[in-house]
Amino acid sequence: CLVNNGGCSQLCVNTFFSYYCDCIPGYQIETINEGNCVADTQFCSKVYRARGFVDECFCQSQLSDDVIPLNGTSCTNFDECLYQNGRCQHFCNDTVGSYVCSCRVGFELSEDEHECVDIDECARNPDNCGADETCVNTNGSHACIAQTFGCPTRF
Repeated sequence: CLVNNGGCSQLCVNTFFSYYCDCIPGYQIETINEGNCVADTQFCSKVYRARGFVDECFCQSQLSDDVIPLNGTSCTNFDECLYQNGRCQHFCNDTVGSYVCSCRVGFELSEDEHECVDIDECARNPDNCGADETCVNTNGSHACIAQTFGCPTRF
């Protein structure tokens, strides 16, 4: 690791008689032969196993029992939004090393920062409608319903 960071683009970790390349959180090892982890392996932890004097890198999926061998020393950002929309209910925005969920107009993120909940515009702003209207919350919006006064027809 002392010479040219071991050829690693981010982190070089010394081991007994060897070394391996690692990445900062949000990045994964870019493989030479097998390509990047795909599908459910997008969310994975790198597992290192020593076999003799050779370190082997594996991608252990957190979503299944799959273990995929990896080779390579270059780290790249992976787009968490590619797998199940980052588990975001509406929109997933990839960032370097992470992602952020966002919601359609009329909704806001819940405390889990993945689900979107309807904004009750009527409760939040009682003046959304005119004086002779009743505010009715709808999914993602609201409606102003005219109030009728007086007696019904034929009374």
